[in-house]
Amino acid sequence: MSQSPSSPSPCAAKAHWTIYLPSLLIAACWALIYVLAVRHEPVRHGLKALALAVEALIVPVLVLFAALRARVLLVEVREGATLYVRSGFLRPREVSIGAREVASVRVRRGWVHLIFGGGALEIATLSGERIFVNDLDHPQRIATALVVPVKSEFGREEKLL
Repeated sequence: MSQSPSSPSPCAAKAHWTIYLPSLLIAACWALIYVLAVRHEPVRHGLKALALAVEALIVPVLVLFAALRARVLLVEVREGATLYVRSGFLRPREVSIGAREVASVRVRRGWVHLIFGGGALEIATLSGERIFVNDLDHPQRIATALVVPVKSEFGREEKLL
């Protein structure tokens, strides 16, 4: 690596806030279960205790995992047309490849990303390796930056992915 990950880059994408949605959805569901258990006549003490345990023990762990994943996630197109991908905190993965080694780039958006923004980036290299990075804030920026000019003739520039 010639540059450190914290150095400024021409184009970068980090984690989108939707990385926290699964944790928030689980917290909301168990909060609803708690309210229903308390309001039920007679009170469902076992279900109430289970909901409190999940809210107190499991949900904070899920939020912590999402926060650590968000802190590590980074995709950059650096000077010299180098693609740098860093992801994973339990099993860290850093990939650095030249933009000319990229065979295809595809931006993917599920219904959550269509509503709230962000998306995923699917990159295929010439060697056949596939890199998939989910929950990015600006995947289109990276895809556009990886479009390599093939030739420029008579003021017209042809581009190839």
